[in-house]
Amino acid sequence: AMSDVLFINMWTQDVGRYTASNYHVLKIVFEMNLKLFTQKCEKKIVIILRDFHPKQYNKEKLREQILRDIENIWKDIKTPDDNCLISNYFKFDFITLSHKIYNPDEFEKDVDDLRNKLIIGKGNSNYLFEHSTSFEGVPTSGLVEYCSNIWST
Repeated sequence: AMSDVLFINMWTQDVGRYTASNYHVLKIVFEMNLKLFTQKCEKKIVIILRDFHPKQYNKEKLREQILRDIENIWKDIKTPDDNCLISNYFKFDFITLSHKIYNPDEFEKDVDDLRNKLIIGKGNSNYLFEHSTSFEGVPTSGLVEYCSNIWST
């Protein structure tokens, strides 16, 4: 509720398993965002696939599987209307991280790539918060009240 970007940390081997993949978290995020907000821009959900190895897994197939699972979750929740598309509310990004123990050099490179996506700067087309164009302007002095109202709702 407080962020424009949510990171879901998922073991690559758990893709397709409802509980192990943290899909229950996504269902809650979807339901609460529909309940609490009228969104002016999409929130971004970044799915980080841990222990990814390109010889063992196909990133595009994993992405397709996860998006199919997400569509199924979306169909199960109550939306404002039957034609309500998840793409009106959320954007999805996928990041892979190599195995830290077995591929430490590749893991460090992957982490550096992720770190660069978090750094704002001119010309950083991979900046993860680039989609966030509308800021409600909650002043620091009103943050506690804003959070309390969200919690109460």
